[in-house]
Amino acid sequence: IWRSLSTRYLGQFPLYNPDIAELIDRASQTVEIFCDLPGYGVLSDRSSWLQIQQAIQRKTQQGVRVEVTVYGEQQREEIIREQMEQPDGGLRSWLESAEKRRDLAVFLEDYGGVESLEGLTPEKYLEVSLAAHRQIEVETFRRAQVSEVSGELPLYFWMIDRQEAIISIPIFSDHSTEYGFRTSDQSFIGALTDIKSKRLRERGS
Repeated sequence: IWRSLSTRYLGQFPLYNPDIAELIDRASQTVEIFCDLPGYGVLSDRSSWLQIQQAIQRKTQQGVRVEVTVYGEQQREEIIREQMEQPDGGLRSWLESAEKRRDLAVFLEDYGGVESLEGLTPEKYLEVSLAAHRQIEVETFRRAQVSEVSGELPLYFWMIDRQEAIISIPIFSDHSTEYGFRTSDQSFIGALTDIKSKRLRERGS
């Protein structure tokens, strides 16, 4: 019964990232991505990010139309700075966790050529993170239609064939997090499409 519901809860970020990869892999006509950063979860859950990345690349190679709406550079910087300063889940907590330090070290080496965490400053982390998302936008989405927008996105989503979507609702607080849902409710799908269209119209006005 639970799995048959048209809208159901998936968990907190990044637990639903493998679901995003699985959803994208089932697309036959279109994939629409509407989220804050090109590399969604590239640091928080690297293995599932790689699954998402590979699914996107498979779809573009198969001729599926992929449309991506993400923040521009200024908003990316604001988001990353905000994430760094979070008391729970920010840069300091990553440096204090042995497991997360390993993930952070791999991320910095892959995208910034930084081989050691010693002396890592917030500004250096910001520099590498921005460069990582620029690289991902160019490489992962090179066959996709990419639109950059400004202004706060009220939610994020990954939609296939205008039939099914995974939605992430960000909660901005001292303990910022995101909650994921899967939906096939057509009223909900229509609302997501309207949100995207409205934001793209605002960009061009």
